[in-house]
Amino acid sequence: MGRYVYSLLLFLTFAGIAHAQQPMQGIVPSQGKGSVIVYPNPARNNFYVETYSSNPYKTSTISVLNILGQPIFKQQAFGEENGYIRFQVLLQGDTPKGLYFVKVDDEVSDYKIIRLKIE
Repeated sequence: MGRYVYSLLLFLTFAGIAHAQQPMQGIVPSQGKGSVIVYPNPARNNFYVETYSSNPYKTSTISVLNILGQPIFKQQAFGEENGYIRFQVLLQGDTPKGLYFVKVDDEVSDYKIIRLKIE
């Protein structure tokens, strides 16, 4: 029972954060400090993560989590002088279709979680 409750709380947390920050269509909003964009969304095994910060050369950790919060991909991305990061994520070809979460964590601000649908 405890694991079920934990999984449900984890899902509700991720779903609430992701819903508030990213539309499922992957529409690109204007850049702003701390913004995170994931596109295309829905995606196949190849998609991009873009983020911007006023801090130049920042390092961000980009993770893709399954519905249980388990990482299936994790890698560091390095920012440019203008604080811009554009990172291409290539998942394995056998990644199951479904709902995933893209987590972007940097050393300056809190992490962001974006909902991603893999088709």
